[in-house]
Amino acid sequence: MVRRLIAICWERPFADPGIEWMARYAKGRVLNAGSGLRDVKMGESMVEVDLAWRKKPDVAGDIHYLPFKDDSFDTILNVAVLEHVPRAWACVDEFRRVLAPGGVVICCVPFLQPVHNDPGDFIRFTEEGLCRLFVDKGFAVVYSGSTLNFFHTWGWITYELLISRWYLRPLTILVNPILLLLQRIPLDVPSCRSGNTVVAQKKKHLEELAHSTLSASADGSTRLEPFP
Repeated sequence: MVRRLIAICWERPFADPGIEWMARYAKGRVLNAGSGLRDVKMGESMVEVDLAWRKKPDVAGDIHYLPFKDDSFDTILNVAVLEHVPRAWACVDEFRRVLAPGGVVICCVPFLQPVHNDPGDFIRFTEEGLCRLFVDKGFAVVYSGSTLNFFHTWGWITYELLISRWYLRPLTILVNPILLLLQRIPLDVPSCRSGNTVVAQKKKHLEELAHSTLSASADGSTRLEPFP
């Protein structure tokens, strides 16, 4: 209990948004590409791959070069990973290769987040940019939207400011609990999101995407629709 209180008042304020809702899109054999330390159970079976052995994945490997045969998985989960790889587009090529036709990728990336090296930090994505990344690689967008809200962005930036100066660091004891509470307010400001999510489906034939474009639906999420 004491350790938990110390963490809340001193460490980075981070309200875990949870990824349980993503399970509705997961099916069959799931690849957790860049599994990290997050404990995830989705689909009928799951294979975890990560570059770091210390994270104890099923397979230690680079997601630029996935050590799996073509069409091996029905779902790929990729949470907070693409910002840490130097060639995100090459990883999406690999996702398409190992994904069975009709399979989906569930991908979450940061938009307005401070730099957080693990081991590197290379890129950020708007919602439209993330959708375009997958569309250009032969996917259709099933869903796109916010990963974390405005208050997560504000909270993280505020925390980084406070810890950047020794004389401000003690203020985290007062500020962190407030920032954690604010992050639970479901306020989505698209221009100030902490991160974005896309669920993209691999098309059986690339020609199915030859005359497609991105458009915004009534609920604010992005869809792939044919040209008129």
